[in-house]
Amino acid sequence: MAFCTRCGAEYVPGVGSCAKCAAPLPKVPAPLLAVAAAEVAAAPRGRRLLAGFIDMLIVSMITAYYVRIVAPKMMMRPGTGAMVATVVFLVLPAAYFVLRDAFGGKSIGKLLTGLTTINITAKRRARLADSVLRNLPFAFVAFPVVGWAAYLVIAAVAGAQIALGAQERLCDSLAGTIVVSDADARRLA
Repeated sequence: MAFCTRCGAEYVPGVGSCAKCAAPLPKVPAPLLAVAAAEVAAAPRGRRLLAGFIDMLIVSMITAYYVRIVAPKMMMRPGTGAMVATVVFLVLPAAYFVLRDAFGGKSIGKLLTGLTTINITAKRRARLADSVLRNLPFAFVAFPVVGWAAYLVIAAVAGAQIALGAQERLCDSLAGTIVVSDADARRLA
């Protein structure tokens, strides 16, 4: 750990200013940021899995609503309205998955389980670009049948990575993100 030169408070390398006295802290070389990331405790596996399950349940409910309620009614109507509704309901689940961490690093599942996605290199909560990079593989859910099968494989791989204790899951290294507890997110980002 490092210490503030003004007040002596301990801080995590890479943080922009001291939490105690707000003094600017020295810039940290990129290799040391990896050390800072290693000092952050990975979010508890059970909570990460539960957050993912909640998000998957939301998408499943959207899809089931479309398949059971909207699609049968739309099939009976002629015109482009049915086609537009179909496209919207196919894209909606994929959009949720891809954009779920774009709003303060929190999906609905993470909000309910006290987790936050942060960009560890920029020391901030995940934004739109981070969310798209880390979640793009989940967009396969927009393609019926084949896409759903691909989504299940991708979700199984990501779930296995989390269950086995990996701090980063599929595409986190590409986006430079990790999932941490809300307390760690407040401390780091």
